[in-house]
Amino acid sequence: MGRVGHRAEDLGYIKQDVTKVMPWNDYLDIYLRESAATVSDFEVKFFDVLAWTWRLVVVETCHAGYRRGEHDDFLYITTRVVEYDDHLDHLVTALS
Repeated sequence: MGRVGHRAEDLGYIKQDVTKVMPWNDYLDIYLRESAATVSDFEVKFFDVLAWTWRLVVVETCHAGYRRGEHDDFLYITTRVVEYDDHLDHLVTALS
């Protein structure tokens, strides 16, 4: 189900994808120029950090279920190996 969230929440969650194709500040300038919304750098940074924290929690939770013997799902097991270090690097970058 959808919900109305904070105006900076979507920006924080898509920042990782946007920065793969264009500089973040260029995107944000266009977004703010074309939108009635206003957001502060702090608000976007908050949701960027929250997004990477959430991703890390999901990856670690999937792997912890395997370690506890709750499942033997190969995909869940490999997410820890494949994604954890990358997500942790992104979280550190978001925090700096």
